[in-house]
Amino acid sequence: MAKITVLKLDPDSRDLCFDSEGLLDILEDGAAIAQNIRNNLNTWKGEFELDTSHGTEWERVVGQPLSGIEDEADDVLRTSIFQEPYVREIKSLTPLVEGRTIGAEFYGTLYDGSAIRVEARSG
Repeated sequence: MAKITVLKLDPDSRDLCFDSEGLLDILEDGAAIAQNIRNNLNTWKGEFELDTSHGTEWERVVGQPLSGIEDEADDVLRTSIFQEPYVREIKSLTPLVEGRTIGAEFYGTLYDGSAIRVEARSG
């Protein structure tokens, strides 16, 4: 797998992070990919004006009766996760719906064989 490097973002505020020397902090490889997936899951499709195909189609799930959204939520989440090209396999995927908070917990494998775990919630 190619070396992946991204700027580190605070998972709650999505603000840039700085290291102890005041320089922009970075994430590499699996941690970078996990952040990319988390950002994808926390972004509504169309919200990012520079790439309106980026994000998750939460509107297909939000507002639907809980009894009938399981298959739809699974499809929405898988589509979002596989926007990250380094994900090879989803081993476990759980939609998280608690009141006004939505998200997902995901376990999978990257193309280099390493395991990845991501939990994302927005509300």
